[in-house]
Amino acid sequence: MDTNTITSPALLFVKNIITKIVNYPENITFHESDEEYTAVITIIPHQDDFGKVIGKRGKTINAIRTLLSVFSYKTRTPEVESSYGKKIILKVGEE
Repeated sequence: MDTNTITSPALLFVKNIITKIVNYPENITFHESDEEYTAVITIIPHQDDFGKVIGKRGKTINAIRTLLSVFSYKTRTPEVESSYGKKIILKVGEE
């Protein structure tokens, strides 16, 4: 999914966090895929921003995953089928 067509609140939440901590926010690609019980968000940052996204020993990405977990729990509603009852997985990929 292109960053210009963000539809899910979880993806928008992740985009807002990630773009504020990197040096090249315009060079980040976000992909989202929905499965039956999970939604997978994949971040593909600029090569120079990998360290900032992951952090020392994965502390930054794990903190973002924790925030995303709380966000998805707090925003679950039966009306929003894309997030209701689904676990959201956040991955960092390479170009």
